[in-house]
Amino acid sequence: MGFRAPFHFAVCPRSLLPIRRKAIRSGKGAHAVSERYRVEDLKKFATAMLCAAGQDPVQARAVADTLVEADLLGYTTHGIQFLPQYCAALENGAMAPRGEVAVVRDEGDALLLDGGMLAGPWCMRHAVRMALERAGDHGAVTALVRRAHNTACLATYLLPVVEAGMIGLTFVSGVGNRAVAPPGGKAGRYSTNPLAAGFPTRDDPVLIDMATSATTNRLTERLAREGKSHRGAPMLDAEGNPSDDPLVLVRGGGAIRPLGGDVNEHKGYALALMIEALSACLSGGGRAWAEASGQPGGSAAFIQIINPDRFAGREAFLNEISFLADYLKDTPARPGSDGVRVPGQRAFAARRDHLARGVVLEPSIRPHVEPAARRYGLAFPDPVGSEAPR
Repeated sequence: MGFRAPFHFAVCPRSLLPIRRKAIRSGKGAHAVSERYRVEDLKKFATAMLCAAGQDPVQARAVADTLVEADLLGYTTHGIQFLPQYCAALENGAMAPRGEVAVVRDEGDALLLDGGMLAGPWCMRHAVRMALERAGDHGAVTALVRRAHNTACLATYLLPVVEAGMIGLTFVSGVGNRAVAPPGGKAGRYSTNPLAAGFPTRDDPVLIDMATSATTNRLTERLAREGKSHRGAPMLDAEGNPSDDPLVLVRGGGAIRPLGGDVNEHKGYALALMIEALSACLSGGGRAWAEASGQPGGSAAFIQIINPDRFAGREAFLNEISFLADYLKDTPARPGSDGVRVPGQRAFAARRDHLARGVVLEPSIRPHVEPAARRYGLAFPDPVGSEAPR
């Protein structure tokens, strides 16, 4: 495989949003230059911010590593853009600054963990490490996490899994989030319920990371800050009409639509329901528990690591998945297309480029993060280069 794993083992506050919205389409903002930053500079900066907000230093570094890894892979809406939100959560008590992930139940190949509202990346890394340590002895190990804070980029947790030659699945639901409206409804009732999957191949892994909604909270917040609109109409306004305006969600009253477009929203909705059933419901930390207890439910996660050796065998799996990936990439390109990619192909290419030349950050990330950093007396890292956006 062409990489090494990096570890082995809510809505943005309105004060951070602009007052007025510019009529700029997504992807056509006024910023013309993206800057590059050293990986370690970003990790040290993120760690310092989180520590300044009160987080345990060891947990802060783990969270920082996860956020920067998301930026390395190109998932920039789920990288260090999260820092102001995470620091605010540490300060107001929504995120626990220190503590241990509790083992509620341990059946060997089935684990139930309670995060106690610790940082989601800390909880997820802990759960993946526990499951991966056991995967050699089982056909599959399933770990559930309940009551974690925001889990950031799910793809990052699967890198050590595929590096170990295993298959990884993870689903997450935000128990307290009501951003997405089910088909036929106009009010948000559930979260964007993302999923991720990782499969080792003889080349770069296949790596899938996607929401089951038409867009995400984080992209919606970014576009609102930048005064831009969504492509298409992935939102509903307060009256239930399709909209491209991110402010219908950010200012309240609107909702995100399920994945699938006008005709097939029921498919994204069904996937989202499955994800919440396997994460929040199966862990016992779902909406019913939160309502009955009066406590925040946070995020709930389903993590499963599958050992190919216990099925047809690792070599057979690698032969099949590698053949499939090459077969798909060999599809004749349609007019105007640059050809077929498999999920993760662009992410691992970006990761290699970012490790070699510095991490490219979207132009709006620094001005979003810098005000929070200045409150702690911290300076944003200096860039090592810049380039026109792609």
